[in-house]
Amino acid sequence: MLGRFDRYALKRLSGAAGFFALVFIGLFWINQSLAVFDRVIADGRSLLVFLRLILFYLPEVVAIMLPVVALAAPLQFFHRLAAERELVAWFAGGALPARTLRPVAVFALLMAALSMLFAHFLAPLGRDRLSVAGEEIDRESFARLIRPRNFVTLAPGVTVFVGDIDREGAFHDLFLHDERTPERPVTFIARAARLLRGEERVILSMEQGQTQRLDRNRHALGTLSFERFDYDLTPFLAHQDVTGPDHANVRLLTTPELVDRRRDLPLATLEITDRMMQFVFTFVLPFLAAAAMMAGPQGRNGGGWRIALAVGIALLVNLANGRMLDLVHRSPAAWPAAFVPSLVAALAAFWLLRRAGRPLLPALRHRTGCGEAKRPC
Repeated sequence: MLGRFDRYALKRLSGAAGFFALVFIGLFWINQSLAVFDRVIADGRSLLVFLRLILFYLPEVVAIMLPVVALAAPLQFFHRLAAERELVAWFAGGALPARTLRPVAVFALLMAALSMLFAHFLAPLGRDRLSVAGEEIDRESFARLIRPRNFVTLAPGVTVFVGDIDREGAFHDLFLHDERTPERPVTFIARAARLLRGEERVILSMEQGQTQRLDRNRHALGTLSFERFDYDLTPFLAHQDVTGPDHANVRLLTTPELVDRRRDLPLATLEITDRMMQFVFTFVLPFLAAAAMMAGPQGRNGGGWRIALAVGIALLVNLANGRMLDLVHRSPAAWPAAFVPSLVAALAAFWLLRRAGRPLLPALRHRTGCGEAKRPC
């Protein structure tokens, strides 16, 4: 059962987490939305399309910023307790530092549960919907680029002419000239054509047409009639996914789906490890923040170096997490090593908690006035 202090602390921690989530997630979300807004405006899209795209991106932003919120909320709460002397009064009443961690543990469980929900389920689903919506925009934007009875240059050396476009988006009387290889230019003439969007490519499917290939070195012209010919337009798209196909696939799948398909997808183990690392890291950070704020003699001053200590350890652990992911990428069997940085952070939190109310280093005892002949700390 939670006591009065536990309920008070949990209420304050939740309030601080809500505030920092609103600030950090909001700022990061707005920053990412600007790029989406430029893309939507450039394509002549409506505001509803923009709102749908940034809504799909929101779970990704929340998953990224939850560790920051999990660290910032306890720092703000314990700093306020120390500044208002509430923490000193709490310890003077006989409470132990470990007892103070009970509401922090509940808060850490809550943040870790949210991290699991977003990192393992909501963020992959959001990325999947965002990918589908982006593909639709790319395809329709490319279709709008082609105008009836106009020569359109898709890229240097590639020109397209369409006689007409019907209501279903099919092209009629299509002419495509590809001169990217000057020695062997190719011309396509088709009675009809359609744009087809696959998982990774955009294809111009031409029907009932002819290809004319000129070999300027041999002064020869070759022709070939076809019933259907597919021409890859992916290199001419303005917006492409620069990640590899394996990486793109694993990021669009929820964790249960990755577990089922880990033998088929080479990067499934890396993605699962990354998500679990974020879950564990989010769980450890509140304890690290609380232990750092209770370390050393308590007083009105000293909050600055405690905050800097907690943030510094968190940054070092986060950098180590990135190194561990590189190790897992090279050797998937080494995935247990990826959790070593979070374990080190937990050990650091335990050591800081042991130094609560005492100098961090025994050599500082005389400088802080904590000797046996002096006043107690």
